[in-house]
Amino acid sequence: KVELSYRSIEIMQILILGDGNFSFSLCIAKFMKQQQFDHFKITSTSFDSIIDLRIKYPECESILKELESIAEVNVRHGIDATQLRKSFSDSSIKFDCIIFNFPHLGKENCAMHSAFISHVMYSVVGFLKSEESTFAIALAESQSHRWNLFEQANRHNLELCSKIAINNHSWPGYDFKRHQNGKSFKTKVDQCFHFCFKIKGSIEDNGSIRSNNCFLGTLQNQMQQM
Repeated sequence: KVELSYRSIEIMQILILGDGNFSFSLCIAKFMKQQQFDHFKITSTSFDSIIDLRIKYPECESILKELESIAEVNVRHGIDATQLRKSFSDSSIKFDCIIFNFPHLGKENCAMHSAFISHVMYSVVGFLKSEESTFAIALAESQSHRWNLFEQANRHNLELCSKIAINNHSWPGYDFKRHQNGKSFKTKVDQCFHFCFKIKGSIEDNGSIRSNNCFLGTLQNQMQQM
C-alpha cells in the first residue's frame, strides 16, 4: 500500500483541469484504487462540453464510463481554468493538488500564452488548501521560458518546488493528445516536465528542487516502481 498523503487521515482532494479525453484522470484513479489508497477524491474536468468532447475524442466514451464506476471521481465539463470561481461557487472547496497538463490555445503566440498562464495561476491560487498544496502544470521546457512561466508564478506568490520529467512511460494509460484537435503528440514529450508550485514561504530552503517535493512527484515515483 502506497503512502501518498501528508494528511493520511484526511481526504486528498485532487483537481485535474482540461483533461482532454480524461485518460490522465483514469490513470491516477486506477493506480490509487489498486494501491488501496482510499482517502482521495478526484474532480476531473474538461474545458469542452460533453458534446464537443465526444466529437474531438471518440475514445472518451469508454474512459468516462470507467471513471463513472469509481466512486471517488467526479467528472465535470465546461470548466474554464481561468474562471474557477464561476464553476466552484462554494468557497469552502479547496484542493491539495491541482494539475493542468499541456494547456494550449491553438496559436503559437507567446504573449497570449503568458497572459493565459497568469490568469490560470490567479484562478488556482484561491483553491489551494494549504501551504503544502501544489499546482502542477505540464509544459515543454522551451514553453516554460517562452511563456514566462516562472515570472508569472512569482507575480502570483508561487515558487517552484518540484520539476518532474515526463516521458511516454511516466503515466501508464495516459494519451498525450492536443487540447485543440485531439491529435496525439506522444512522439514529442521529450524535454517535457510537470512544473510544480507551492505558495511562497512554504518550501524549506535546502537549495534543491526534487521530484518528491510534491504529491505528483511521489505518485509518479510509486508508479515507476511497480
